[in-house]
Amino acid sequence: MRKLLAGAACIAFLFCLLLGMRKLPAVGEWSGRYGIELNHASVPERQASNVVSAVNFDFRALDTLGEETMLFAAVTALTLLLRSQRHDQPIQEDEVRPNRPHRLTTSAIRLLALFLLPVVVVFGFNLALHAQITPGGGFQGGAVLATALLQVYLVSRFSVYKKIFPEKLAEAGDAGGAALYALAGLLGLLTGATYLQNVLPLGKSGEFFSGGMIMLVNLGVALEVSCGFSLMMKEFIQQPFNRRPETGPHA
Repeated sequence: MRKLLAGAACIAFLFCLLLGMRKLPAVGEWSGRYGIELNHASVPERQASNVVSAVNFDFRALDTLGEETMLFAAVTALTLLLRSQRHDQPIQEDEVRPNRPHRLTTSAIRLLALFLLPVVVVFGFNLALHAQITPGGGFQGGAVLATALLQVYLVSRFSVYKKIFPEKLAEAGDAGGAALYALAGLLGLLTGATYLQNVLPLGKSGEFFSGGMIMLVNLGVALEVSCGFSLMMKEFIQQPFNRRPETGPHA
């Protein structure tokens, strides 16, 4: 019965997909009036040369707040569920992977990872801090920054990764980033405008301090995404060490 229901659902989905594709415009043809209006409004009205950031963090900032809230709720739920499996005496790494050698990588790979670590950090900050000027933003930059600590685990052991991972700081950053975005919207209400309305000085297009509130709420997103992703990866990596020794690594 499950297979019949799944097959019927797939056929219905395929029918709707093909029906919708019949109305797609030709390749290279663009008839979206909304995008054209935003291209003309972003620079003169918001002094933001990156139209995508102007849409995400200004014209439709309330939608982005909802997306960030969903990510914050997902990270919170995941960490609460996985941390409930922790024990006072976790399994040691050699017990989880008894056949794992002390060094999984060569010196050349570890040296390359050490070289790439600051490059990843700088690239992540560059993406996150220049959302109002160039392609990028808090979501993209935050995701890149979250992979920096992951490199340490990939070329070393979990014990090393666990020692350098700033868990309390990541928790504060996750909550603080979400709070920064939500509280930034109150600036509009305090000045007699609407919630999340861009009330800060807009500056000049192409300069670092431009776009008004775009930069502020984007920083909140970057902080929440980078810390939230880091916490999730940390909890997933720690899973094999949360089980009791008598249950075995594959129980």
